[in-house]
Amino acid sequence: MFFAAGFVCSGCSAEPSPEHDGGDDMSGGFVSSSFVELHSVFSSGMVVQRNAVLPVRGVNGTPGYPIRVVCSWMPDEHYDAMVGEDGTWCAEVPVHDAGGPYEIVVQGRNRVTLTDVMDGDVWLCAGQSNMQMMMTEIENADREILSATESDIRLFNIESRVQSEVPVDNID
Repeated sequence: MFFAAGFVCSGCSAEPSPEHDGGDDMSGGFVSSSFVELHSVFSSGMVVQRNAVLPVRGVNGTPGYPIRVVCSWMPDEHYDAMVGEDGTWCAEVPVHDAGGPYEIVVQGRNRVTLTDVMDGDVWLCAGQSNMQMMMTEIENADREILSATESDIRLFNIESRVQSEVPVDNID
């Protein structure tokens, strides 16, 4: 299955880098020559699984250069990863109890900031064409939509054309 294989980090550590000095600048003065490009499942507005380890992954980096990840739920820690020969990298970051919204800052030569990130429960739903039905298509849709009270539900849709027998670096 894509998610199980696609989110495996090999050779990374969930331990914070020891030299982080905290402070307001979440990158801690970090400098790298590698361009940061995140895996396509990472975006602002996402939910990450609480009480687990989040493998923050990227692609198309410059081999041999570091990447730094700092999450606002643990602002005094940072997690560094080294870009591999294939241009990929992975930093494993611990996620604690449900909460948010938070920011995830990924620093290389450029800085990518993900905002409105929630720590919570992630549900993977799969199926046939019935999984693609929109709320507007159900019976009494207007009434159901107006009475909805769960404003923290987020949706990440993977197009049905994405299929792979082997792990892939991106899903676009």
